[in-house]
Amino acid sequence: MDIGVHRSTPDYEKCLRSVKCKPNGKPDRSDADLLFAVTCFDWKHGFDETVALLKRVSQKARARRDDYAERTARLAWSKVAEVAT
Repeated sequence: MDIGVHRSTPDYEKCLRSVKCKPNGKPDRSDADLLFAVTCFDWKHGFDETVALLKRVSQKARARRDDYAERTARLAWSKVAEVAT
């Protein structure tokens, strides 16, 4: 019987608090999105799931009509893979 694996979702607000602020004093949302995606991969979320989660929690990812979330997830995956080697 497959009971599945429960994985929690990283705290996006914590990611926002963990990144540098821009000159205007607001957190850099691109950096927060990247940190969120890296954390998702560290917590064993898959690529498509990470993209979907990013689109759910990130105002920037939701507002963009291009492949921002996918590109951010790819960059995050490359950073995770780089550390693993």
